[in-house]
Amino acid sequence: MAGYSGGAMLRARSLSTYNSAEWVQCFCMVNFDLIKGPKVLETIPEGAVSDDEKSLLARIAFPDYAPQDWKQESYMLRYRVSTEWRYGAAIFRREWDASCERNQGAQSVLCV
Repeated sequence: MAGYSGGAMLRARSLSTYNSAEWVQCFCMVNFDLIKGPKVLETIPEGAVSDDEKSLLARIAFPDYAPQDWKQESYMLRYRVSTEWRYGAAIFRREWDASCERNQGAQSVLCV
């Protein structure tokens, strides 16, 4: 094959699932409650983040602005723990629910 570089294949493998433990710390499920505010419901693996970090993740898990017609949105995030920057991705989802106070429920799933 013309232009094939074996080194490129090795570099591509460096981001494979073989070393995902090095770049994925955890997944978090965050729920927004109008009375109590945002709360991390679950982390996988359990105990992967401290209680202080859970509180921070709950606050940044939702977009600052969500127009009424938004149902789902994804975005990147960055936050600091001590002197270290951590990065993540969030998928925000809003569903209309007549049983809720504002007729909607909102959740986010984070990959940190």
